[in-house]
Amino acid sequence: MDLEFSELVDALPGFVWTALPDGRAEFISQRWCDYTGITLEQAIGSGWQSAIHPDDLPYVLGRWRSFLESAKPGELEARVRRHDGEYRRFLLSASPITNASGQIVKWCGINTDIEEWLKAEEHAHTAAVSKAMEAELQQAAAHFAVAQRLSATGSFVSDLAADRHTWSDELYRICEFERG
Repeated sequence: MDLEFSELVDALPGFVWTALPDGRAEFISQRWCDYTGITLEQAIGSGWQSAIHPDDLPYVLGRWRSFLESAKPGELEARVRRHDGEYRRFLLSASPITNASGQIVKWCGINTDIEEWLKAEEHAHTAAVSKAMEAELQQAAAHFAVAQRLSATGSFVSDLAADRHTWSDELYRICEFERG
């Protein structure tokens, strides 16, 4: 392979990092440093924590401790600060590397920006909810019309500011008026 390790790491679609068995960051990709505006020297150890949203940091640290204690891979979502101060949501994934005797010698991970994916998912959910609500409203209006017909009661809505008045079909029938 002609690519250097750093070129390969920085070409990956995420921010690659490694940590010591105790969880202290050992290596962080240049892409992460460029994104956050934090130098590698500032980020190693526990300096990377300054890029995590303050509200997310206790959760991130708690989950990170649970990964370390369980010696199992894991994922979590957190907001990471970009160099311009904007926070974006990331999926942080970590996995242990073990030696022949099963001891963890290193942790490796990748942080993937999922902001646009989550926004698209939220938009799709909102559209689905709106469509479902519209269907429910149409169904309720149909039931309301049947209820008015069965009870021989009508209804009307007046928007005085717009000088708009809407009568139900049943009210037109009761008053023996033609629509319109």
